Amino acid sequence: MDNFPSKTFCAFPFTHLVIHNGGTYGPCCGASEHFFVKENDKVASDKMFSSTFTKQIRPYGLGIEEAFNSEPMEHIRQELLKGNKPSACESCWKAEEDELIKSKRQANNDLYFALRPEFKDLFDYKPNEISINPYVRSLDLKFSNKCNLHCLMCSTGNSDMWIPLDDKINQYLIKRDLKRDVNADGTLHWEDEFHDTNMYHSSDHHVIHGKEGRKNFDSFPQERYEEVKSLIPQLREIQCTGGEPFVSKQFIELLEYAVETGHAEHIALEITTNGTKFVTDVMELLTHFKHIRFLVSIDGAGSIYEYIRAPFKYDMLLERLHVLNDYMVTDKINAYVDISTVAMSYNLFDYYNLDDVASVLPTSVGHNLSMTLYNKDSPLHIKWLPDKLIDIALNLYADSPVIHQQLQFYVESNYVDPATKLHNQRRMKNYTVLMDKMLNRDYHDFLDPHLVKFLDSVESDL
Repeated sequence: MDNFPSKTFCAFPFTHLVIHNGGTYGPCCGASEHFFVKENDKVASDKMFSSTFTKQIRPYGLGIEEAFNSEPMEHIRQELLKGNKPSACESCWKAEEDELIKSKRQANNDLYFALRPEFKDLFDYKPNEISINPYVRSLDLKFSNKCNLHCLMCSTGNSDMWIPLDDKINQYLIKRDLKRDVNADGTLHWEDEFHDTNMYHSSDHHVIHGKEGRKNFDSFPQERYEEVKSLIPQLREIQCTGGEPFVSKQFIELLEYAVETGHAEHIALEITTNGTKFVTDVMELLTHFKHIRFLVSIDGAGSIYEYIRAPFKYDMLLERLHVLNDYMVTDKINAYVDISTVAMSYNLFDYYNLDDVASVLPTSVGHNLSMTLYNKDSPLHIKWLPDKLIDIALNLYADSPVIHQQLQFYVESNYVDPATKLHNQRRMKNYTVLMDKMLNRDYHDFLDPHLVKFLDSVESDL
């Protein structure tokens, strides 16, 4: 657009604030840096993560509007207006190296500036206007980690269902005297707040979750929740992730408050959901809002889905998607759906089947194939697989340019030497066997034959 202040311009820092239940804030959920207030009242960045990070945070040291107008946020805005690329936004700059993938910056500019016809009249912001008059028009809220699934690539930080599962894993390892780290006080060492997806290898370094880390991430304090409610009259958008937003009591109460006060009609919603809660009560509540963008996380069809997103069943997922479809085709809700897929070894040969999932919904459904995993050290990365197996997948998707080129770009951007591959293939097998033991199942009954044959060829310590 000619009236963009610069080619790097992004609407987010001028309209939007992420505030999560851990006490951090930032320009968007995908930002490379989020900020927090330390005990000495200094604002700091979480980019350089350390073991003392959680002890340094004074949760909610700033109010929402204070955070929006804080020095780090203003710095990002000024850098964008100068045409620079602020470091907090580097994840988008990296994504934009691949022309086939839209970064979060580009996708949300499409939305806020109505660059796509389906987003006409939702926001229609003008870049120059919001840059001159920035204020909180949009909130991205993570109320808690409460969830109803324990997906294999997830963590305690994003699903409280992992807490009892982690306890079960730890007891299994302890009983078998597998190598683990212990603090000086005798407690199990805790590295960070996320689920550790190491291989539980008997001859390798491993960190086991301690009680400090295996915890629920509580909902917003009442004071902060009341501040969110006070901003409802000026908001144009609420984004929510989790956990699963639809099992969050505070999120449902916030939606009900917006409806009761008559403000729902000027608020659009973006909800990142696992798609299991499209039930009548929820859908009826959503009918009052201006527009809803559902980012539905689905990583496979049939047995692949059930293997990754335990304990939900694929047939039940389809039933819930049919409910969503009914509300969309009858215009009870004004909605757009984006099916988002986390690519990993388990679903490498299943991307075609996602078309069957999308076929349940109207033609407005989008599909995004994300080629990275949330945990940077996951044993489930595609990049660990043998080159021969990756080549089979590339040939399989030869007639699907988008999938083929995204997969090829991912592999080429994540070169792994043979020795490292072999090490991580052992991790993948150990993780697979361990989770099968924990969930009382067998990967032979779920995964693609190519992957089953490969896993069978890898030695396991469990």
